[in-house]
Amino acid sequence: LGESPPTVMREYLVGRTAILQQLLHDCFQPEATSTSSDQGDGVGVGLESSGIAGADATTIAMEASTSSSRYTQEMQRPESKIVSHASTRAASQYIPSFCDAVDGFQTIHDSIATPRRSMIDETALAGFVSTQMEELFEQMSALVRQRCPPTRVLVSCVHNLHDALLRLQARL
Repeated sequence: LGESPPTVMREYLVGRTAILQQLLHDCFQPEATSTSSDQGDGVGVGLESSGIAGADATTIAMEASTSSSRYTQEMQRPESKIVSHASTRAASQYIPSFCDAVDGFQTIHDSIATPRRSMIDETALAGFVSTQMEELFEQMSALVRQRCPPTRVLVSCVHNLHDALLRLQARL
């Protein structure tokens, strides 16, 4: 690499931070978060095939349909679409880039000869990850405060972000 390990690692994180900040900003911009696509709820109930029949099946199907219908209606609200779209963009664009940045840092770290590793600040990666997580959740919190989506929509969005962050958790 030609440069001192601390310089390389610091410059890498500075560069990744700038890219990730722009990507995160883009995920939560109003024009980026508005969407006109219809999102189904993906709920399908095959009660007869599950062994539930007759009046019980009808009652359960009506309850599921009502719940599904309510969720579908909630998802059609403008604030729901905006928050859902932003969380989907963060999960599909920002978080994978964030994970790639962590992987890249670890690859560079591992490529440095063992005697020179002692020169590296071992807390740099932890600080980077902490800062990026804080920025992600600050953006999401600000959008939620501004748009106030229904609880079920918010829970779905949080689960989406959580699932996307599992890759990061596995890396640390």
